[in-house]
Amino acid sequence: MGLLGKLKKTEQAETKTPAKKKVAPSDTKTVMAKVGSSVLVMPLLSEKTTLQETMGQYTFVIEDSATKVEVKKAVTALYGVKPVRVNIVRMDGKQVRFGKRMGQRANYKKAIVTLPKGKQISIHAGV
Repeated sequence: MGLLGKLKKTEQAETKTPAKKKVAPSDTKTVMAKVGSSVLVMPLLSEKTTLQETMGQYTFVIEDSATKVEVKKAVTALYGVKPVRVNIVRMDGKQVRFGKRMGQRANYKKAIVTLPKGKQISIHAGV
């Protein structure tokens, strides 16, 4: 067998796909947390949203492509509480002035998540 034959065999050996690795249950929680954190950008904290927290409603800035179902799964994965309702609103960026020039803040999408009565999540932990 010549050098060319050995090269072909090594190329064939490299192209074989390795056996699929089973995912442990603890790894699935990590994967779900990564999925949740990619949908939920950050909690939105203002006077109005802080008052809404007493009624069980929490507000998050979310990715532009996120849907209600994805937000519901993300909140369940990150905080362990299944929301009762999810409302999504597209917010236009405000007009701002930079000296003589006018500008605009970025547009964003937010989700208002309603939890069941008696359930709470801690979004102020790192603030």
